[in-house]
Amino acid sequence: MKQGTLTTKIAMLILFGAVVCYVGFYILQVALSPYKTSLVYEYTAENAVTASGYVVRDEEPVLSDYSIIDIVRDEGERVGKGQAVAVAYKTQEALQRKQQIRTLQLRLEQLEYSEGSSSQAMDSARLDSEIVDEILDIKKSAAKEELSGMEEDVLSLKNLVFRRDSVYNGSDDIQTLIADLESQLSSLQSEASYDTVEIDAAQSGTFSGMVDGYESVLTVDSLSAMTPSQYASIAPAGVDAGAVGKLILGYTWYFVSVLPQEQAALLDSGKTVTVRFSRDMTGDISMKVERIGEAENGSCVVVLSLDKYIAKTTLLRRQTADLIYQSYTGLRVPKQALRLDENGQAGVYCLMGIQAEFKKIAVVYEGENYYLVKPAEKEDGTPADGSMMLRAGDEVIISSQELYDGKVVS
Repeated sequence: MKQGTLTTKIAMLILFGAVVCYVGFYILQVALSPYKTSLVYEYTAENAVTASGYVVRDEEPVLSDYSIIDIVRDEGERVGKGQAVAVAYKTQEALQRKQQIRTLQLRLEQLEYSEGSSSQAMDSARLDSEIVDEILDIKKSAAKEELSGMEEDVLSLKNLVFRRDSVYNGSDDIQTLIADLESQLSSLQSEASYDTVEIDAAQSGTFSGMVDGYESVLTVDSLSAMTPSQYASIAPAGVDAGAVGKLILGYTWYFVSVLPQEQAALLDSGKTVTVRFSRDMTGDISMKVERIGEAENGSCVVVLSLDKYIAKTTLLRRQTADLIYQSYTGLRVPKQALRLDENGQAGVYCLMGIQAEFKKIAVVYEGENYYLVKPAEKEDGTPADGSMMLRAGDEVIISSQELYDGKVVS
């Protein structure tokens, strides 16, 4: 056994030594080789200017004279004319009554669901499974300290338990309970009519709970003639103490900024520009250059507009964005790799096996230490193909040594 173990150890040492020698030889060969290579990959270069400014919308604050307010709309939710935005309560007792009404309505919904169930046995088994799943979800949320979602999970669990209990008790008891709940609800709702007031939308719009004082200062109408000096004096007005939120009218929103005249000249009025906000909104969006104002002391007001994503902008006001007015996509190669053949055709030498192969290219964009290129077209104007076409993943040779097509370099 000892002899076998010793032999195994010797064999492993020999194998390890061979691997080390191979790796060392490869590294030495690469280090001493006059031909360095670089991997070709697809890349996009952008020309952009950075702008800081304001998001502008047509906004109307929603006001109330009451101090106890319950907002019934989500941020960014669309609200129709005459629909409730919030509910105001004249007293604390009115608020407590509203909570009782909600509890009874939930219970009534659960009972009506159970009464209409076609198969109690099937519902019982399914509800048992859903209750277990909900308990596990609550346990996971508690372990991760994700408290924001636990309230909804607990409410859902109560709902399931009530339904399960109703299925177990039978339909006769359910009908009695439903009648009792309907009577209680009717009484509470009658009382609520005296001290509960709905705050309705005067016109349709998108709801936002953020009122910042810019609603009356940054108006859509003000953008049509705004100058750099007027832009510099922008400041929020006071926020009405009775504001419970606001309605954003229409679907179009704007971004206004001031740029140096030479940067503003890079944009084309009436055309689109790619905009990338630095925070709060992810992804690139295409906005219309609505207006480039007259120059004032070397600066111009620039207004961009978009008639989409209004619900995503409800909390945005001061923003910084990159305005990307040009972009180029191609295959990125180091500048040192570019060569000209005897006919003046640009190209690069690629390592194909152990030989150098010349592939013709056309330069798309010049960066600081690289070119973006594309495969050159054939003489008949058709795209290059086959092995002569430069592709992402090719290895281009970077060397001051003389190269020619077919030269052995490795």
